[in-house]
Amino acid sequence: MPALDLKSDEGLRRACEEAEARMEEETHAERLRARVALLNEVRATPLEQRSSVEFLEKIWFDETLGGMKNGKFKQMFDVIADEDFRSWFAGRVAVDLPSRENGESRVDGLEEMRKELLERARSVLGRQPLLMVNRVLCVLFPEDLIGISYQDNLFRVLRALGGHGSETNHVKAYAWIRRRLEEVLGPPGETLEALARRHYLAKLLSGRLEESDNEEVDERPERAEDEIGPVNPGPFSEVWTRFEGLVEQRGLLFDRADVESLHLGLWADEQRHFAVLAGLSGTGKTQLAYNYGRALVGGDQEEMDSRVKTVPVQPGWHDPAPLLGFSNPLAGGLYQRTEFLDFLIRAAERPAELYVCVLDEMNLSHPEQYLAPLLSAMEQRDDGWIALQRGAGQGVPAEPAERAEVPEGLPYPANLVLIGTVNMDETTMGLSDKVLDRAFTLEFWDVEVAKWPGWAGCGLDREDEEEVQGVLGELMTALRPARLHFGWRVIAEVVRYLEARVREGGGLDANEALDRVIYAKVLPKMRGDDSPRYERALAACGKILRERGLKRSAAKVEDLDEDRQATGNFRFWR
Repeated sequence: MPALDLKSDEGLRRACEEAEARMEEETHAERLRARVALLNEVRATPLEQRSSVEFLEKIWFDETLGGMKNGKFKQMFDVIADEDFRSWFAGRVAVDLPSRENGESRVDGLEEMRKELLERARSVLGRQPLLMVNRVLCVLFPEDLIGISYQDNLFRVLRALGGHGSETNHVKAYAWIRRRLEEVLGPPGETLEALARRHYLAKLLSGRLEESDNEEVDERPERAEDEIGPVNPGPFSEVWTRFEGLVEQRGLLFDRADVESLHLGLWADEQRHFAVLAGLSGTGKTQLAYNYGRALVGGDQEEMDSRVKTVPVQPGWHDPAPLLGFSNPLAGGLYQRTEFLDFLIRAAERPAELYVCVLDEMNLSHPEQYLAPLLSAMEQRDDGWIALQRGAGQGVPAEPAERAEVPEGLPYPANLVLIGTVNMDETTMGLSDKVLDRAFTLEFWDVEVAKWPGWAGCGLDREDEEEVQGVLGELMTALRPARLHFGWRVIAEVVRYLEARVREGGGLDANEALDRVIYAKVLPKMRGDDSPRYERALAACGKILRERGLKRSAAKVEDLDEDRQATGNFRFWR
């Protein structure tokens, strides 16, 4: 099907004319009559009968509006069976709302009613029946709302018509779509039949936007949140197969047990998918997180790029603004957006799709400070709310693309995966209990030199390769107990340096080149105090270097050991 242009008046008018013509077809005409009958039946029910089981089952479960063909939220029957709920419901929906002339107040009143309905249901069900509440309100307030129940479809239509892509308020979205259709088509009329036609037209536009090859696209039921359930990462075996393919392309090596442990830790909770990968620099923590995210998301390159994001954390992030943006008073209150905020909004708008963010070196600043809103919201089941700073969208920048509003807040997306990487040294911050209590943690300290994947394509001759492997392996064993050892990155840097010597054919012989690169890449991390473990590490390291004939490096280690004895501590840079 050709793409729709719903942002221009002419394009929207043509699409509506096509939809109107389809409504005359027998199948659609029958469905439209059923909608009209439902609205008339609801409107004719006296107030005293609106607390009955029969009435509530009619408006909550009637399949006339679609979206329930694949099943019902069976637990909702338990809610309806509760007399207190029925009595409260009948009184709540009977409350007079501000007139339609007072548009904003009426929208706010309906949104407040919607949230109260969700909260009442959640207190019994343990989760919020979003689609069902939207259906009920569309039946009870057809003059205000458009008959699109599933939130993905609702916001898809909103964006297609030119509405703000960051909008998350359902009632505002309904109101905006209704007004936009009225701009082009005029008011629908006061009768319930006219309102039902406008609802059905919006539904047909929603179906048309899916651009399916199936001409009866609107017949497919909207996916109910209760049918989707918690977002599903799929079997680990499938994730592992994709992960293996990705890391093989990059010449990386990871243990399956580590990846499976990460997967299980992330998905043990239905809403909070948060992990921290800690340990030695250069062990591939960031690559593990990034490629796991891409394997989890799956799809083609474009799909993975759009739903997996790496955010390099910077020193000095003392509040959420670097992640969530802020209202800039110097720009007339214009909200300064961030890439992470846009990523978060997309995740909230598409709850059935997985989004993965890697917070690289997350402890360069205090995570409990810049992550505070997320850490709080991820703990709240179904109603976790990420409050954004107020004042958004007050400025009027020159470019129209910049005028999109930032919502006052977002529901915490249960489809969001956060994976932080941390290196533990004196340049970084410790992790508070607030972070550790919420995160699944994995440590990466052990590196086996012989398992580095790069040996297979190494450009050194056999003798030099064995020498390099040998000395690095011995140093790793000597330095590991004091945590002065090194990761894959250092091994790769050492080998690349020695390969460059071979290519250049310079004056350094193999032993001197190895001595210099060990001095430059392995020894600078050596620091500590006058304790037995550091004493043993320095002694073992010095012995290895002397026996291997690496004189310059051996002399440096001897200097460090003298500092330890004389001052009580040692450091390469002094």
